[in-house]
Amino acid sequence: MPSFIVTANSSEDVSKALIFANNHSLGVAVMATGHGMQDRNAGPGPNSLLIRTTCFRNFTAFPNDNITGYNNTPWIEGYATVGAGLTFGKNYWYNVKNSEGLYPLAKNVSREIVGGTCHTVGIVGWMLGAGKGWTTPMYGLGVDNLLHVDLVMANGTNTSASYTHNKELFKAIRGGGPGFGVVTSLKIKLHTPVCGI
Repeated sequence: MPSFIVTANSSEDVSKALIFANNHSLGVAVMATGHGMQDRNAGPGPNSLLIRTTCFRNFTAFPNDNITGYNNTPWIEGYATVGAGLTFGKNYWYNVKNSEGLYPLAKNVSREIVGGTCHTVGIVGWMLGAGKGWTTPMYGLGVDNLLHVDLVMANGTNTSASYTHNKELFKAIRGGGPGFGVVTSLKIKLHTPVCGI
């Protein structure tokens, strides 16, 4: 349905796309993996712009580092910075960067993450939608494992939010899901496996 499709490679691409949409009164939809039962990535109508975040595929693990978590308490089991285009398991396009998915990437650093039961689900929609998975009873919902978010606001401004920076925006994202901007990356909790890997 969209009239324009932008396959973004950077937050600057997302910013330019949003400014273009604002200047031309276009509705905006965002798609990372395209996995969604409600087909929200089809856009708000025929005269719209679709931003693809599939190319945001970085994964950087900090398994031995602390980060500030809820109520200013340190999270000591490590964290990972995760690109918005990643899925939990093997990607359909096996030759793209980090195509093995988040579960194996976390395993490579002797950690595990909370994620979806379907391996083709994308991290952003699942995480901000309070997703559940096999390890949810032990580690909480997706939003409980979110530590930081990088996003581009509707006016094209790049920003971030966490427990210590832009706290109200972070609270809204964790409670209200997507719609507050285009997410480009997240910092999520890593967990030390109870039974080993």
